[in-house]
Amino acid sequence: MLRIALIIMIFIGANPALAERRVAMVIGNSDYQHATRLPNPQNDAKAISAKLTTLGFDVFLHENLGGQDFRVALGAFAEEALRADLAVVFYAGHGIEMGGRNYLIPIDAKMTSEATAQFEALSLDSVLTTVRNAGKLGLIMLDACRDNPFANTMTRKNGTRAVSRGLAPVSLDGEAGTLVSFAAQAGDTADDGTGMHSPYTEALLEPVSYTHLTLPTICSV
Repeated sequence: MLRIALIIMIFIGANPALAERRVAMVIGNSDYQHATRLPNPQNDAKAISAKLTTLGFDVFLHENLGGQDFRVALGAFAEEALRADLAVVFYAGHGIEMGGRNYLIPIDAKMTSEATAQFEALSLDSVLTTVRNAGKLGLIMLDACRDNPFANTMTRKNGTRAVSRGLAPVSLDGEAGTLVSFAAQAGDTADDGTGMHSPYTEALLEPVSYTHLTLPTICSV
């Protein structure tokens, strides 16, 4: 599991002056209208928001974003990232893989078919484009690998049911200054947890013992 303090240490821990401005967009989607409610994403988002604030970030916290609000919020954050050295996006909620691409699911998405779902959901590519606006480092943390309730009901383009569970791997080969962290390995799912936070968020919030560092599952620098 990846701890948030470790990520920040990689970039600014040794020299805080390297990141003059730090911005973060934190999203917790719990109240899905067409799927079972997720109890933890809102709690996770609030806790991560508080943690990032203590680390000197200007944090933009959003809860239960529908599709239109999600797109507006992402556009506004793109402007903030342009004026920042370090841009972070943390997302807790449902995510899905379709055609080898990853999508984050707004709370009002119906996701009845792959043909329509790609317009309802937000592609991870659009989030990557946003954090790439930062001057030195763009970081995405995805607590979106839960067992997806839409996986067995969506119709794929060939008429069959079910999409892959978990998220697809992200290739950032040859790209400097961008990191993506997942709550689980590609194609696997992670639990929402039985406590106040998901296991992924709990790991992010844990204090780091820098004498016992274990590198996380990250997609490329």
